[in-house]
Amino acid sequence: MSRGGLTFVTVVHAGELPLLGLQARSLARHLTDAGIAAVHIYVNDLDEASVCARVARIVSEYGELADRVRVFGGTEAFLHKRTTRPRMAARAALYHLAARYPWLQMIRRRGWNGNDGWRVQQAFKLASARHVETPHTVFLDTKNIFLRPMVHADFVAPDGRARSWFSPHVGKSAWWLGRSQIAMGQPKDPVPSEITTFVTPFVAETALLRDLLEALEARNGPVENFFAFRLNNATEFMLINAYCNAFRGGVRAVFADGLVRSHTVWGDPVLLDSVLAEAVAEDAQCIGLHRQALPRLGPAHRMLVADLLKSGGLIDGPTDLEQLIDAIRPVGHRHVA
Repeated sequence: MSRGGLTFVTVVHAGELPLLGLQARSLARHLTDAGIAAVHIYVNDLDEASVCARVARIVSEYGELADRVRVFGGTEAFLHKRTTRPRMAARAALYHLAARYPWLQMIRRRGWNGNDGWRVQQAFKLASARHVETPHTVFLDTKNIFLRPMVHADFVAPDGRARSWFSPHVGKSAWWLGRSQIAMGQPKDPVPSEITTFVTPFVAETALLRDLLEALEARNGPVENFFAFRLNNATEFMLINAYCNAFRGGVRAVFADGLVRSHTVWGDPVLLDSVLAEAVAEDAQCIGLHRQALPRLGPAHRMLVADLLKSGGLIDGPTDLEQLIDAIRPVGHRHVA
């Protein structure tokens, strides 16, 4: 394992490729001093070979980071020799059938092997630990776009802990954490009242991710099969919380405060005004542009987003944003939630 630096990991499917290009330009412009040793891109798409080829054409957008980019498909991410405890064999076999034959769960989507893309992208994230050679991993979604310069200390504290931020439970997070505790062999209840962020960017020690992956697969079989099974409602970041609480002395012992927050444009029109106003007022370092929300933005909100991207040196003006939106308009099949 490399003695220093960060590996950035992004999982992508065909509909997100325009955003991946924008993200690549943002890393090239603003994160060249962040200690990025590698950028790993995982293709989560039924048409894997075609999308991998299209990703390869985007690599030049990473600028001086381009020679550190590596592209993976599901074969490289998932297929390797493993063992599972004998008493877990029946469960592992069920998950294997679910992943290899999605139609058994009445699923036929555009993620890896026809599985639900939102579920399987979580498996890609955890499986990525096998390929990372740096002490810390930074998970991104394609929606994460950097607008201002950032350095290594923005992601990792001086004592070596990965930076995060902490909050009470929000939405389904308590449910996800309870299900994650079960997956790790712990009781569902109680769940701790405080959790780390469960959105990207998310930074973690690579050794922690490998230990978690080993423990999860020992109980449940291959990680991709576990996430493909639709009744498993654990999530990747709540599994990290559950593992830290059970085996590492709690999330505060593993993570430090201070991670940059991504001001994310979701589909909720009620929140748009406040999210964009905060991004402008706080001179945001990072924004999140969800591919399903962008085409639904009205003229005023599009102008604000265009101004933010222009201020970050990523586009020349509103016309460039309109071209991006045209390129990512939803296609006629389901992929991710």
